[in-house]
Amino acid sequence: MKNYFALSAAALATFAMPASAIAQQADCVSRAESRAVTANLLPPLLKSTAKRCTPKLGNGSYLATNADRLADRLTPIADRNLPATVSAIERIGGNPLPNNPALIEFGRAAIADGITKEFSTETCDVVDRLTRELAPLPPENFVNVFALFLQAGIDGSEQSPLKVCKAERS
Repeated sequence: MKNYFALSAAALATFAMPASAIAQQADCVSRAESRAVTANLLPPLLKSTAKRCTPKLGNGSYLATNADRLADRLTPIADRNLPATVSAIERIGGNPLPNNPALIEFGRAAIADGITKEFSTETCDVVDRLTRELAPLPPENFVNVFALFLQAGIDGSEQSPLKVCKAERS
């Protein structure tokens, strides 16, 4: 699970990063930037995870029956956080993202699909249960909890482009 969340953050950040910037990255992100990136990745990630896990969990699983609805609940917070996400990725990557909402949406979906293809379906049960337990939370809290999971997964990696700045960890 830890690698799953770390990979999520790294994948979104590397979307706009040249290889040399990734290799030499020494910057960090603020907690707010981490949260914004998480907010933007969650809706497509939930849908992609449901697609990946439904064959293993069955059509009656929480993800199979609720991922689309939960993603729809989280989409407004993702939309509100898009400017902060773009700003963070551009700052870390050193390159501007295209000013094309359709292309950005395509990129988010592609990243989510790539992430879910990388994690073992053996974790589907845990992800399903975790999502079921967190789903009743208001969208802001749901995003904050997932951002903390990201931080926990990333803080052990010195090479992550989305490492939360030490001054903001607690």
